[in-house]
Amino acid sequence: MTIASEDEPDRAALPAARHVQRLVVTDFRCYGRAELLFDGRPVVLSGPNGAGKTNLLEGLSMLSPGRGLRHARSAEIARRDGAGGWAVAAAVVGEGLAAPLEIGTATVPGSERRQVKRDGAQVTQASLARELSILWLTPTMDRLWTEGAAPAGASWTAW
Repeated sequence: MTIASEDEPDRAALPAARHVQRLVVTDFRCYGRAELLFDGRPVVLSGPNGAGKTNLLEGLSMLSPGRGLRHARSAEIARRDGAGGWAVAAAVVGEGLAAPLEIGTATVPGSERRQVKRDGAQVTQASLARELSILWLTPTMDRLWTEGAAPAGASWTAW
């Protein structure tokens, strides 16, 4: 009999280890179409301001329920020179999957309503959370990034 300590969580209670293997954005913000391939290692996006780094992160965030990283309306997300709709698709691989899981979300021109698909079948936005857990932190989410941790005139040590 094995008993897990408090420092060692029960492996069965942890979510399956999965990662995005391929991300495709179409008519999304500044991108007509972009496809990125990943191998499970950490990713660093670098480039000048306005290059589209955050747009890619926002695209990834659309694969979770809700309005994404920037809480934008669909009309704001669609590429200005595009047809009016947008799409984000991903192939997810990892524990518990025999083959890559194809998930995606899109809007059609003139509609705010998002369509969500899993392996080609229409599903609800909420079902995305069961397939891929996404967590993001932005400077506006925590006052520590935008305000001092101590009252004006006080000093503090960075950690």
